[in-house]
Amino acid sequence: MKPVAAIVGSVLLTVPTSIDVVPDSLAPRLHVRAERFIPPAHPSAPRPVSPAPANRPVLDPVARQRALIEETLRAVCPIRTSIVGVPCIFAPEQPATAVAAPAAPVAPSEGDVLRAVRELGLPSLRVHIEPATTTLVNVPTNLYAEPEPFERTLDLLGTPVRVRATPSSFTWHHGDGTSQRTTSAGRPYPHLDVTHRYQGPAEALEVRVDVIYVVEYAVGDEPWQPLDAVITAEGAPSALTVREAAPVLVQP
Repeated sequence: MKPVAAIVGSVLLTVPTSIDVVPDSLAPRLHVRAERFIPPAHPSAPRPVSPAPANRPVLDPVARQRALIEETLRAVCPIRTSIVGVPCIFAPEQPATAVAAPAAPVAPSEGDVLRAVRELGLPSLRVHIEPATTTLVNVPTNLYAEPEPFERTLDLLGTPVRVRATPSSFTWHHGDGTSQRTTSAGRPYPHLDVTHRYQGPAEALEVRVDVIYVVEYAVGDEPWQPLDAVITAEGAPSALTVREAAPVLVQP
């Protein structure tokens, strides 16, 4: 946009060409003459540009043109008001659009934790049998497992969640259609904490132990709280053969 020189009364002003001057009905004798104003060129001595004040923000071309128009209008306004008798009215500044604050992260619910733990999976246990692969009818067969502490930190919805699981009970499947539940994981011989007596011979029985976990979780730095659900981890089976022994007299 190129400026023009406008003569209002006896005052010469430089205004942008986009300003329209409408004759005022209250002052029909007021004439405004506008013509293009071209500043003289001095190639040998360029016109110095005064730096902007330190506290004045640097404007983009559109905002700079808007500021130029407003300054020109404010300079013309007192003359126009004194001739016409009606004060100038400027459009109010438009309020800046407020930037919405980022939404706070949503804390994971107990259902989110339960789904995450089930997808992760808790450790299963392998049953140990004594005697190892073959036992006898009516002889106490020793069973035991070796649970280990379980604790993990999960990332749920952008929030760290600590999870720990503790075995609360063990279900022993003997492979002959019977089972038993204990709170003990059993121990190796000579301890006989968990035993089973088979009533008849059998081949390749599948013996296993399922562990039932009680789970606790803590969201961020909050205290631990129990998960209102128990999770069972099914163990892998171990093969066992049951033999029947008969007494035999031998020569000493």
